[in-house]
Amino acid sequence: MAKLTTQIGGYTAIIEVNPPAVARLSWQNGDGKTLKAAPKLEGDNNQQAYQDIKKKFASIKQTLRVQTSRIESFFIEGFITSIDEWHKYYINHKLINSISANLIWSFEVGDKAYSAIVKDNTLLMADGSTLDNLPSNTLVSLWHPLQASASECEAWRNYVWRHAIIQPFRQAFREVYVARTDGHNPLNIDGLYVRQHQFRALLLSRGWSYQLRGSYDSDSTPMLKLKEGLSCEIGIAGTSSTYSDLGISLAVELEQITFMQQGKILSPCELAPIVFSEVMRDIDLFTSVAGLGYREDWEQIEATFRDVRESELIAKMAKSKEQVSLICNGLILDEHPFKAQIAKFLCALDISMAKLPIPETVKVRSQLLSLMLRGSKVFDKSRIEGRYVHIDTNEGGCIINLASGLVFNAKDNRLMPISAKRKVIANEAGSDTLLARIYSLVFMLASG
Repeated sequence: MAKLTTQIGGYTAIIEVNPPAVARLSWQNGDGKTLKAAPKLEGDNNQQAYQDIKKKFASIKQTLRVQTSRIESFFIEGFITSIDEWHKYYINHKLINSISANLIWSFEVGDKAYSAIVKDNTLLMADGSTLDNLPSNTLVSLWHPLQASASECEAWRNYVWRHAIIQPFRQAFREVYVARTDGHNPLNIDGLYVRQHQFRALLLSRGWSYQLRGSYDSDSTPMLKLKEGLSCEIGIAGTSSTYSDLGISLAVELEQITFMQQGKILSPCELAPIVFSEVMRDIDLFTSVAGLGYREDWEQIEATFRDVRESELIAKMAKSKEQVSLICNGLILDEHPFKAQIAKFLCALDISMAKLPIPETVKVRSQLLSLMLRGSKVFDKSRIEGRYVHIDTNEGGCIINLASGLVFNAKDNRLMPISAKRKVIANEAGSDTLLARIYSLVFMLASG
């Protein structure tokens, strides 16, 4: 744990950083009692010191975000370091330790390899035994599920779950994608329409480049540049006829995924398995979150999409972030002017997106939800099948889509605008906000 204390006007400001890369600012009075809020400080010097603390806290949080992204990029970069360097820069460094402490690391000694996690300055393997006396020539890298056997992956998932370890990014439960020997891509995105603004925001958040397309000339292509001249591109087949006020297309149609190196097109099997898996993981995220449906369904979807866009604009004009959120989650208000159209759109979207292979994200979410429900009072009233969780209720049952969180009536597939108070999840599943919502819905519906 990293801790910084500063005395200001009879109060103590405390900045603490704990795994998994969580920074917290608290205040104590002269008696050492923790305050519920920041104190009111008088005097120019105290006010300046207070502003300095706020800036320092913001800087620490930003540094943690940047360093977390940097360490996660080790997967795709193939980062390897010596054990001495690893101790110096990742374990003994107070700030970086809050990121690296809850991660699983691989240790190579000659032709032998081990995986372990740090706990109380001790290396523990998945079976609970210690990893001691590693020589100075040991090489350290970030552990990835593709490097391990199925039994080792399962052991680490059980360990992380059993000890309620929250990792700074998904690792033990990380989604993996394996290149097919027939040369085809495991993700079927050809002909898939996506919300362009949301798609671009997701691209940029993962280090890809892309400029919005619109009614003006634009041929920008989503691209991720990797080391040694390797790059990945997502083809854009065209744009929708629905535009924003600035002439930007609200949706674009995707084509094939292409890997290139120095002008040569590579097949997925020619890539390093982890590189391929990590790129596919990004694209799965983009399409599962921003997806609007396939080409053959687009005519029907686009008609209702315009109504949804209109409803979003109405909500934004009214400065109602809550209403925009409700629309996105299918929680349509009874008095909403486009209630029928939005329900129709969401149902059509659900049917079209179900044509995608079950995303790895949904498979992992399914496994985590199964672990969460095991032994609970609603376990016997729920079952997970594919991309849906089925719940027995007094009204005949309902279905929750694990990809979108939408709830449907089991009898007639009618959209059910239902909300539930989100349960606090203090384990590996807690970083998945949609899973937290689904978990809360399962409990509410099965207990009703």
